[in-house]
Amino acid sequence: MNIYIAAEDVDNAATFTSANYNMSSRPFTTTQYTWPDGSVPGWSNPNLYDTPDISAVIQEVVDRGGWTNGNSMAFFLWSDIGESSERVADSYEGGYPAELIFDYTIPSSLPVELSNFAGKNDGCINTLNWT
Repeated sequence: MNIYIAAEDVDNAATFTSANYNMSSRPFTTTQYTWPDGSVPGWSNPNLYDTPDISAVIQEVVDRGGWTNGNSMAFFLWSDIGESSERVADSYEGGYPAELIFDYTIPSSLPVELSNFAGKNDGCINTLNWT
């Protein structure tokens, strides 16, 4: 059983609704990650699980011409063997919201106009200011 991960291929993902085909009618990114059989853990509630590196999927959305800081992203996970591979993931409203956590590196040689900046991390949002 493989699990596939893609993002919605739009600049700013709309809120999901209960309308028919609201998820399946959305365009997926060309870049999709395949979480291969044998490396997908069995899930049990309320444990938390990390996906493999999906940065290429995220990068495809960020590289869109209309994407900007603060825009929403939507992710889709599905398998190739149907209901026998069912996993349950709660929504925000279900009490265990999904989190997108990522690591990033600021290059050691920034362009001159960005070379003097101060960072603030308040636990929720990273803010960079430069002169």
